[in-house]
Amino acid sequence: MKVDFTASTTMVNSLRKKGT
Repeated sequence: MKVDFTASTTMVNSLRKKGT
């Protein structure tokens, strides 16, 4: 659960940084 959340956040962060 914790790992999944962290992985999701990291992926979103990467996409958000590239999107922004």
